[in-house]
Amino acid sequence: MLAGVLRQSMALHLDELLKEPPRRGPESLGEPIESIVGIVDKERLLEVVEEIHSDEVAKEHALQIAHEENLSAWLSRIGAWRSEHAGQDVALLELVRSLNMPLIKVWIALLLGGYHLEQRGEFYDTTQVWVTA
Repeated sequence: MLAGVLRQSMALHLDELLKEPPRRGPESLGEPIESIVGIVDKERLLEVVEEIHSDEVAKEHALQIAHEENLSAWLSRIGAWRSEHAGQDVALLELVRSLNMPLIKVWIALLLGGYHLEQRGEFYDTTQVWVTA
């Protein structure tokens, strides 16, 4: 009754695995691969190093500001500006320019101060974040 379902025997051939691998010599390498190694202009290299350094300095500056929080002062400046411009929606970057404060301070104050933020436009478009009334 189970003869069609049961396996009676099995054979495993390992001949292919036991063969010696082909020799890899200079004649079997195929076509040469072009190298990406080249001469770099010294001025361009210094520019890249300067860009990396300036990014690190900017990150350190942002962290310094975040650790030196004076949230109540930041919130009072934003509140005073909002009371002068009551009922108006304002772009985040315009608010930063108006207050003459670093973006990180304004951003932290808006997030922790309970302000309503709205994104207009595409997801990665940072110029389209608005503080709504």
